[in-house]
Amino acid sequence: MAKGLTFLKAARSIVLAINVGFFILGVILLGIALAGYVRSEDVKQQTDIMASLNLDTLTFIIIAAGGATILSSFVGMVSAYYKHMWGLKFYVVLTLITFITQIAIGAYLLNIDMSGLRTSWEQDDETGYERRVDLQDYMTCCGFDRWSDSIGTLHTDCPYMPTWPDLIEPQTCKEAAQDFVNSWLGPIAIAAIVVGCIEAVAVSITFTLIFKSKDKNSDTAFDY
Repeated sequence: MAKGLTFLKAARSIVLAINVGFFILGVILLGIALAGYVRSEDVKQQTDIMASLNLDTLTFIIIAAGGATILSSFVGMVSAYYKHMWGLKFYVVLTLITFITQIAIGAYLLNIDMSGLRTSWEQDDETGYERRVDLQDYMTCCGFDRWSDSIGTLHTDCPYMPTWPDLIEPQTCKEAAQDFVNSWLGPIAIAAIVVGCIEAVAVSITFTLIFKSKDKNSDTAFDY
């Protein structure tokens, strides 16, 4: 029995410590996601081709997950401190939903395919032309798969054509869009995955605590 009680005491301390760090990471994640959301909104206003990637929606989901992270960590700390079983059960459910969402969205952002921009890029009318010009101007790029795409059948001028003597080819707009996502949303995705993994550890420990408490026929977590 003493061994079991020692385990519960240690596990309670671990849950408290993890959730303090968990709370801090949630605040950081929320801040990073908010910055990414503002940036994605700015890009969408400047060039609406990027709107087809739904970056603002994805970052908003992570913002919500960051808020849920802060809430669940608070619930976890309070429940562990006051040894409240039902609070821990609510914490487990909330954290499960949060970390699954964070890891899924984070993984999607890290692997997002810029080919989704092709339909908007290839829109062959005046609106499509303006979209291509806006994207080229905003991201200092030309074409989609190749810089020369813009002066092909779509008849879109390239303001960054190679000039003598350097003949340096401009970046394609597909590459420029990928660089934007990697530089601005990559950190959000990585932060979401890291926090999600920490949440998974916290949930595993809390599950163990709940079952240990049940083995003792107790209605209160960490009953000692």
